[in-house]
Amino acid sequence: MKALVCHAITDDLSGVEVRDIPRPNPAPGEVLIKVHATGVNFPDILICQGKYQLKLDPPFTPGMELAGTVEALGEGVTGFEIGEAVCGGNKQGGFAEYALLPAATLRRKPDNLSFEQAAAYSAAYITAYVALVRRGNLQAGETLLV
Repeated sequence: MKALVCHAITDDLSGVEVRDIPRPNPAPGEVLIKVHATGVNFPDILICQGKYQLKLDPPFTPGMELAGTVEALGEGVTGFEIGEAVCGGNKQGGFAEYALLPAATLRRKPDNLSFEQAAAYSAAYITAYVALVRRGNLQAGETLLV
């Protein structure tokens, strides 16, 4: 499968490239997802530069949030079915054709959201919501210039 792989931590991201890697198999408690869409977040870049609080040892595939369909279930996983549309996030893995996520980090994709919208929910939407509503105290009727 194709994946964006960080094989070396570098400031200029020269250690990141598309590679063919083996499709992973889910361990107990994990779900293999066929990725349909992934969110792109600033922390994904910072992790590849070694500048984020989360430190990963190369090689790894960045991508903190995604949406797709269940391809395989690891031992002990219940509550999901093969082919079901899901979304969720983890510290890595979303920038690939297939990704492994702990079942506990997944939820069913709402029918009214596209895969692209659902992929942005875990980090991008929540970050914006907390910044604007909780921290910025944005109120109904106010105008925000971005």
